[in-house]
Amino acid sequence: MTDPFFSLYDIAYHYDAMSILEVKYCQNEHETVAASLARFDDVLRENVGAGKHMLILGSDEYGRMLEVNRWLFNAFDWLHTEGLKADLKEVARRAIETDRMNGVDRPAAKRALQERWFPDQPLTEQKMGYDKTGEKV
Repeated sequence: MTDPFFSLYDIAYHYDAMSILEVKYCQNEHETVAASLARFDDVLRENVGAGKHMLILGSDEYGRMLEVNRWLFNAFDWLHTEGLKADLKEVARRAIETDRMNGVDRPAAKRALQERWFPDQPLTEQKMGYDKTGEKV
């Protein structure tokens, strides 16, 4: 890898960030998000290799990252709009589900990508309040 920024975090972290940008861009095709997404794509392609990068983007693991981040994006959007008018029990139910998605499912998606595509490199990020298996502590 040629970019020193990559040594600070595991590769799955970078793909997760890219998937968040992809979700944001699909929701609102803003120029700033498009530029950031293109930059992430270029840097990942350069550091991982174009062929492997394309395989990762088409993989089930990256697809799961997109799915989880799309769900989270929609959940936060709901909380900012409908959640203000919703029944408190519904807000609490969605908050618990959102916490699980962000604290368990999202790290699991990152872990799966890292383990499949970069098995010799450990994950460097651990979600606070959760152990390495995704269980709440």
